[in-house]
Amino acid sequence: MILAGRLVGVLCIGDRAGGEAIPPDIDKAVAHIAGAIAITVAAIETDAIREENALLQRRLSTLATAT
Repeated sequence: MILAGRLVGVLCIGDRAGGEAIPPDIDKAVAHIAGAIAITVAAIETDAIREENALLQRRLSTLATAT
């Protein structure tokens, strides 16, 4: 799964139990699911970065008022 030119995950799919080919609609559905997972991973990362930035801002403002 690639998002913004960066690999964010991998979805591994094996052969079907009977050995028959995977229909195109299932391939399309799997690609859609992989895209949704990539967007979700990016959202989680964005939330984590936002929380880290808020913590850093609180620490910096504490230092600014202490001096």
